[in-house]
Amino acid sequence: MVSEGRAVPAPEAPLRLFLEPTGKKIVVVGPDGEVPARIWQGTTDRGVKVAVAITRLAVDKREDQVDFEAELDRVPFAMAGRTAIESFDLRMIL
Repeated sequence: MVSEGRAVPAPEAPLRLFLEPTGKKIVVVGPDGEVPARIWQGTTDRGVKVAVAITRLAVDKREDQVDFEAELDRVPFAMAGRTAIESFDLRMIL
């Protein structure tokens, strides 16, 4: 794309993640204390493997939250060991 005689990069497609919950639960320790997080794993739309520590998750109030909670509850929790906690650099936690 060209604008006023300058080359402007074409807008890139947004990053998309395809995630599934795992049974792993960790505690993220930060300057404000401890926050529990569930580990989700998946891939980007280009196939890059990712792991995500999710501390909060909200369902749109127009959606059926009961169904979502029931689906999520079917994944049993297992507290991850200290190694899993240390594998997440706090700079990666938003």
